[in-house]
Amino acid sequence: MDKRLDLAAFLSLGRNTSTAEAHALIDTKLSEILKSISALNSQRNAHASISKLPKDVLARIFSLCQSWPGHDYIIHDYMRWIQVTHVSRAWREIALASPFLWSDISFHLPHSWVKEMIFRSRPALIAVRVFLSSAELDLQQSLRYQILQDLLREDLNRIHTININGPSTQRHLETLFRDVAAQSAPHLRSLFIESRRDQNFEDEDLLHFCEKILIDTPNLNRLDVPYTLSWNSRLLTNLVYLKVHNATSKNRPLCSEFLNAFRRLDSLETLHLLNSIPCRSGEQPFPILILPRLRTVDIKDKIPNVAFFLDQIHFPPSTSVSLLVQGPCPADKDYTKILPFLTRFYSPPTAHFRSVPVPVIRRLIITSAGQNNSTGSITLQTWSTLPEALDKYIPTTTLSAPDLKMEFQWQNSRTDQVQRPATDQGLRAEFRQICSHLPLQNLGFLRLSGTLELHKDEWLALESETFLETFGNLPTLRTIHVGGSAVAPLIMALGTRPPDTHVVDEQITRHFPGLRYLWLDQPDFSYDGWGADNGVNITRDVLGKASLEVLGIRHANYLSEKGVGKFRKVVPEVNWDGYLSGFEMDTDEVSPYCPECGRYHMEE
Repeated sequence: MDKRLDLAAFLSLGRNTSTAEAHALIDTKLSEILKSISALNSQRNAHASISKLPKDVLARIFSLCQSWPGHDYIIHDYMRWIQVTHVSRAWREIALASPFLWSDISFHLPHSWVKEMIFRSRPALIAVRVFLSSAELDLQQSLRYQILQDLLREDLNRIHTININGPSTQRHLETLFRDVAAQSAPHLRSLFIESRRDQNFEDEDLLHFCEKILIDTPNLNRLDVPYTLSWNSRLLTNLVYLKVHNATSKNRPLCSEFLNAFRRLDSLETLHLLNSIPCRSGEQPFPILILPRLRTVDIKDKIPNVAFFLDQIHFPPSTSVSLLVQGPCPADKDYTKILPFLTRFYSPPTAHFRSVPVPVIRRLIITSAGQNNSTGSITLQTWSTLPEALDKYIPTTTLSAPDLKMEFQWQNSRTDQVQRPATDQGLRAEFRQICSHLPLQNLGFLRLSGTLELHKDEWLALESETFLETFGNLPTLRTIHVGGSAVAPLIMALGTRPPDTHVVDEQITRHFPGLRYLWLDQPDFSYDGWGADNGVNITRDVLGKASLEVLGIRHANYLSEKGVGKFRKVVPEVNWDGYLSGFEMDTDEVSPYCPECGRYHMEE
């Protein structure tokens, strides 16, 4: 019997037709109708604007969905982009025919998905990301290791990135690299290894295993490896990016090995050395090494090691430099070994860098942190550019990367934490030494701050003499931002007349001649017991002799609207956040609380 059923026959079905036969005929008709609907929908979709895009353009759009900001290697985020392939049959066919969409292979995924992505990615170049678990090898982990072994044996010639993270234990590594023969990796460009040494694993390590199987890497230019790096490694050639981190004393190279490695890296552009630099120890002097293409330097190490690197390896003055120098208490003055670098960094270029402009310090931020804790620091940052608006408060979160960042970090003894004045004296001496090596004649913006914005004890406390000696005669300094215990010394410095002046006009003879914008964070107008009214009056009298255009005040202590009114009489614009602290609520200085704006107002 013909299973096809037209509408007339369908309508003529009577009670004599068996139930099974009726259901079969109806199901057949429904299937035909659904196919017709599907075909009509496909024809309709074909006329949509997005369906007229070329297939390669749609594939590119899919890749943007794949790399959407916020997608990481958490499985539900990493695989979310695949939902676009469920929109239509055509989109799925385009995705399956685009190997590069499947080329970022993460072993965080279930092993079945890993195998499918390896298959779909052929013949595109691929990135491989592996996490080595420290747990006992279970069935799932063993399956992943087997898949990785097969991938290294069969597809190493199309891998462009290897990222391995996890503890490097001999048991795991022997399992991972068993039966993997050494071979060429012609397209490998990046090798990243983040490992933690196992206590029972000293002879072999993850990097050495990688060196064994990677016998030829002509295009390798990015290397991120732990302390186990062999500085004679063949991997250290033609790199543009190098990061070495967390060496122990026995893993650090000799100075000669270290410098010889960099002689093969004249194309290096980015360098990160975290506790990995050797310390000069009686070896003969070495010739200066030039890295002409270096653009970014990030170093964290002890004082002698950083000093050795800066003495031996020179780079263009346009290089962005970040140094974290670790040492004892600053009163020991070991940091003087580092400071000559500042003079060289801002000096006219040598013959090697004659065409490179010398950075000019126009913005300076010095941050103090942790003076009452076991670890203290001073961080110096410089910029060759000024903020867009000098008269506005500039949050630290909006700052661009500095030209130079130096953090001097030390350990505070218990005596230092108890004897705070002696520690502060050492800090001030270190501060003066640092600034004496900086060309500040073009400085336009200065900030002295603490990392803990609501704890004024963290602010760098300077004496008035230090302010005057370091910044008092800079004609271009237009904006100063200070806070906490540094406010009173600055106010006193502003009120100090230059010595031996015979000119009557105080606007000409005073210190800080270019100052127009002053921001005070957490100022305490009690001034060590002088009383709030005296503190405000002294500040008003000093500011009245200045040429300020804008005064900003945040989180002040002992400052009311009455005191702000005094400031407004001598400064054209005063920005106050309305914060009240240090007053009894029944004092005449403060009016009742206003619930509408959340402030206390003076009565008219």
